[in-house]
Amino acid sequence: MKHFPIRYLLLTLILLLFLAACGGSGGANDSAPADAGDTDADTGLPVNPETTPDGPFIIDGTIASINLTPQTAPEYVIRIPSGRTFRVRAQGLADTFYEDGTAVVPSEIRQSMAVRATVTYDPATLLYTSEDLVFLR
Repeated sequence: MKHFPIRYLLLTLILLLFLAACGGSGGANDSAPADAGDTDADTGLPVNPETTPDGPFIIDGTIASINLTPQTAPEYVIRIPSGRTFRVRAQGLADTFYEDGTAVVPSEIRQSMAVRATVTYDPATLLYTSEDLVFLR
């Protein structure tokens, strides 16, 4: 009977280590960028495609580089989870918001911020354009 508390403690520690090793974010990563090959449920557009489709598609990633001048046509380099990058000319900063509708202050825009945008390739400018880029919190 002396060994029961030690065995119980040892078993509890082993179970805790097993649970920690298995992970389990508890939903902590729910706002992570979408994986390649996903389709947006609302629009039916492809999300983070590996190859550029004809027509519009959605990119969901993080800002790798920013050029906010001119403020009426800022450019972002957005990196999706696969590592591919897209140079996107978006709508003016005055028309750019967080997903909850809060206005984005230009001085708060930083690299590695999460963004989502519906983009179309423009062969005339050799970059992607978007009129609905939003910042994700």
